[in-house]
Amino acid sequence: MAEQRDLRARLAELNRGPLRQPPQPQDAEVAALRKRLREAHAPDESSPGTEPLRFARDLPRATPRALPALPAGVPIPLEAAIVGESLTQGEWGSYFSRLVRVEAVEGKRATLPLLLQRAFADIAHPCRARLCRMGAADDVGLEHLLFLDLETTGLAHSPLFLIGALAWEDGVMVVRQFLARDYGEEAAAIAAFVEYAQARRVLLTFNGKSFDAPYLRLRAINHRVPCPLRHVHFDLLHASRRTWRNVLPNCKLQTLEQHICGHPPRQGDIPGHLIPDAYHAFVRTGDARQLAQILQHNLLDLLTLAELLTHLPPLEG
Repeated sequence: MAEQRDLRARLAELNRGPLRQPPQPQDAEVAALRKRLREAHAPDESSPGTEPLRFARDLPRATPRALPALPAGVPIPLEAAIVGESLTQGEWGSYFSRLVRVEAVEGKRATLPLLLQRAFADIAHPCRARLCRMGAADDVGLEHLLFLDLETTGLAHSPLFLIGALAWEDGVMVVRQFLARDYGEEAAAIAAFVEYAQARRVLLTFNGKSFDAPYLRLRAINHRVPCPLRHVHFDLLHASRRTWRNVLPNCKLQTLEQHICGHPPRQGDIPGHLIPDAYHAFVRTGDARQLAQILQHNLLDLLTLAELLTHLPPLEG
């Protein structure tokens, strides 16, 4: 009791006045009731068909919504659904990495590297001029760019599970995806991306100043992963709103993809609001069919980001 009184006095001192609702000692009956509730809602691992949850310390706080039934058939493992490799990030553990060369992507998007090369070959091109002005430099090149897009299990403190990055490597435009195959691999995926990002100096996102960058830092802090991202940050959402908000019905990424970049509506794309629950289902069942759709969704978002950059008009003034 003496310690509680000292704590209340200290809190009142920090508050520069008396506490309105001073903390109360926990009642023994309340503690017993909480214990019974925990025991009543604890999963019964002995019942048939119940698989113990892994990495309980990192489980998301929100309860996943029910997903539509997966297609009938035998679950497809990750290695069969996605071409990639398992890597180890030092002290942070293992994660899954996927590499896609943009020039090998089917359709019109395969010409994106050539489109960007032409844009950055002209120092007066609007997209290069924008980035040079933001970075107060005249030597911003393709090798300095890093496009970022996250896939998460929700909002606030929920884990992220996929970090998509588009960049130039040895003159080739590639997409690298850092995937946490379960909640326990999140730290390794974050650490691997942060290490990869250090070679670039311009970060490009879509709503990344409000969501992606703060979310990534928050999750890095949660795992005590160093995250020294000091890039010049260009958020294409803000530039798109200034340019097209009076022309288009909205400035969502896929709206811009269709009306500004000229791509048809995506076929077989997983809706964004289903992505968190699809990932939870993958962790629970090991069936990677919907996870493959998520990685493709992330890939297309990154390609649209890069293409959208080339369509922005010159800055005024």
